[in-house]
Amino acid sequence: MDRIRDILLYVVAAFAMLSFACAVYQAMNEKNGSAAALGGIAVAATLLVFFPRLEVFKAFGVEARL
Repeated sequence: MDRIRDILLYVVAAFAMLSFACAVYQAMNEKNGSAAALGGIAVAATLLVFFPRLEVFKAFGVEARL
């Protein structure tokens, strides 16, 4: 089961990188709406991959243990 989870996380990470690259491309072609949507997808996929592996989340002076 862990192997399937790892494969799924790698696929989601690859999807995040691809959507970020596409967001940069769309932004360079001045299509800001689709660039924002693709950037949001990239951020959401990144959080989906890395958030479960965090034990402590620190941001702006606030610390949260998960």
